[in-house]
Amino acid sequence: MQKFPNWVFNQFLFWVLWLIAACSFADSLPIKIDGLFSDWGNLLPQYEDPVGDNGKSPIDFRNLYIANDDNFLFIRFDTSAELILNLDNSIVLYIDWDGQPATGYKIAGIGADVKWEFGARRGTVYSGNSTLTVRPSALGLLQSPGVSANEYEIALSLFPEHKIRLGKTISLLLRNEASSGLDTMPDSGATAYSIALDSPPSFCSIPLAREMADDIRIVTYNAHRDSLFSRMQYYSRILRAINPDIINIQETYNHTAAETAELIEQILPSATNGSWHAAQVNDCITVSRFPILETYYSDGNLVAVLSAPKCLGAEKLLLFNVHFPCCEFDAQRQRESDKIMSFIRDAKAPGGLLTVPDNTPIIFTGDTNFVGWAQQLRTILSGDIVDEERFGADFKPDWDGSDFADCLSYHNSNRVSSYTWRSDSSYYCPSRMDYIIYSDSVLELGNHFILWTSDMAAADLDYYGLQAGDVSSASDHLPHVADFRARKPKAVWTVY
Repeated sequence: MQKFPNWVFNQFLFWVLWLIAACSFADSLPIKIDGLFSDWGNLLPQYEDPVGDNGKSPIDFRNLYIANDDNFLFIRFDTSAELILNLDNSIVLYIDWDGQPATGYKIAGIGADVKWEFGARRGTVYSGNSTLTVRPSALGLLQSPGVSANEYEIALSLFPEHKIRLGKTISLLLRNEASSGLDTMPDSGATAYSIALDSPPSFCSIPLAREMADDIRIVTYNAHRDSLFSRMQYYSRILRAINPDIINIQETYNHTAAETAELIEQILPSATNGSWHAAQVNDCITVSRFPILETYYSDGNLVAVLSAPKCLGAEKLLLFNVHFPCCEFDAQRQRESDKIMSFIRDAKAPGGLLTVPDNTPIIFTGDTNFVGWAQQLRTILSGDIVDEERFGADFKPDWDGSDFADCLSYHNSNRVSSYTWRSDSSYYCPSRMDYIIYSDSVLELGNHFILWTSDMAAADLDYYGLQAGDVSSASDHLPHVADFRARKPKAVWTVY
């Protein structure tokens, strides 16, 4: 017979039960709005745009893909140039939802009911003789990646707030309306797409439980403007449901680390003879069930060395809790990213401010505000430092000479969305800002998710002691949760 380790069996059983209890799959994989494109499968382009037809504009459209499920229209397109989709461009999407050329805004032979200007972050709904300026939330608009790229995917609700009638066939076109040159996709007219609303549900909920009881659970959470204290009723239910071991909080400006630890103790009482430990740099507070041995300051971001639990197979844990500058401050975010990586390089080598033992687990978390150029994310993942004169040469940050791993998680309620920030009153689309990045040469990722209670089933809310409005009422950020354990060697199979 064959024998295998208990941890292999436990993991297998966990996921089998999850699939049986929680999932309902469509015939094909659902499309996730995450900035990755393998889930589009072998879908052929709806339209292929000729190369070089963009005049003097730096943006030259290439391919257009369209798909839908019962809730969303999905659009994917790529261009010749890297761009930030929600900033400083003239790309405009026109959609004729009802398939009636006589209604809406007349352009390219269609009657557009909706116009979305990506760079201006502005939408217009045309209804009869009236026009209405709308935000992304009114259209159910999602887009990814949230950083610069030359390929994007977006989702729009098939049933937006303003009750635009949905026809069996819609028409759409993309235009780069820059003054330096016009490119359209398609080159003339619009492309027609037939909506099919007969697919079964294609989502899968994620359980909140750890895969293994002794996995260490980390949550990074921007508690908007000290709302951990002012909206405690929501956070109490959220934190009890996810039951973290380490909580990395941002935007706590008016309370101390000690006050935060005391509040967490009220919500999640320690075991006998146990206590919560806390450290703070500016608005970044880390609260941990494990002792915090040392703390360091890095441009307003918190670096902590923790006593590692046994499940991590190491003496110490090097943990980062960051809150990078918001919005259009790319240069500042890049400087802070460079400095963080310089700190890691020095910590791995003898001498300097801090030296950690070889193979010490490293986990980077926080509200990165990665909404501009993707180079900042590349710096954290791969050690590609921009200001080498000030912060030193590039290096591969993981212990085995590889990149760090990105814990890309999805909403527990639908496994389609990956955003961690959302404000329905904003003209910015929901975005992925709260990252967990780790040294996967020594760490194995367990269960992980972004908690979003608004879409959870009533039975699940009741089971976990949550309410539908908890996450949206607590903060404009969503809690990003990840479980870790020491990376185990490959299972050795013994045949008798």
